[in-house]
Amino acid sequence: PFRWEEQVLLVSTADEDVVETLLDDIESGEYVDVGAARVPTEADERSAEVLTEFFLAAERLQRDPLDADGIDHLRRATDVADPDVAPFGVTPKLWQRTCELAEDIVDALVDDEGPDLQGAMESASSLLELLRPHV
Repeated sequence: PFRWEEQVLLVSTADEDVVETLLDDIESGEYVDVGAARVPTEADERSAEVLTEFFLAAERLQRDPLDADGIDHLRRATDVADPDVAPFGVTPKLWQRTCELAEDIVDALVDDEGPDLQGAMESASSLLELLRPHV
């Protein structure tokens, strides 16, 4: 049970912690209502494909940062990824972090002083661990 008093949500004391956590998650971008009445669009499908490309790139580049197929997956994904448009069912915070780690890999590989292979491998490993539960 709950009720609104103007802009204040009132809940029972027993539910207060759960509601507070849920509201914090919504505010931080950690919560996405995948049960909402929304039909996935063609853009959602492309975003999901990009998520898979990032995963495949990370899987290869964590072992060999100069792997041609891994670099190709990374290039295809970064060419179309929009950090502001998360794939359907993926939290904006997770998607932002995915795009950041992908950029870290790119930056490490195209460093002005030569490729930072260790840095690329570490970022790829982090990206792989981040995406593993979602692919």
